[in-house]
Amino acid sequence: MGQLYNRQPRKAFAMALISQIFGMLMAKARLLLAFSTMVATVVILVVWKFFVTAEAAYTAATAKKPEPSVPLPWLTYPLLAVLFFAAAFFPSPDQLKNKAGFAA
Repeated sequence: MGQLYNRQPRKAFAMALISQIFGMLMAKARLLLAFSTMVATVVILVVWKFFVTAEAAYTAATAKKPEPSVPLPWLTYPLLAVLFFAAAFFPSPDQLKNKAGFAA
């Protein structure tokens, strides 16, 4: 993410968290079943991705000062990377129940 490259770890964490929430909302709220809500959801996600990219580019172009460092950066950054990797690739408890046949 550009926010990490610009040394803004808190902003990067917040934007990644919001992106994860959008993804979960899209999957869990069944927004893709009706055409109008599917189009609106896709448009919102594309606009969000453009906003994140544009914000990182603007920050880099204006050379804003970096945020203060996070405590224990040697531990914080790998921990965040593992957290987001796990959220992206491992199934949720609801998905596990569904695949095991215990969900209605």
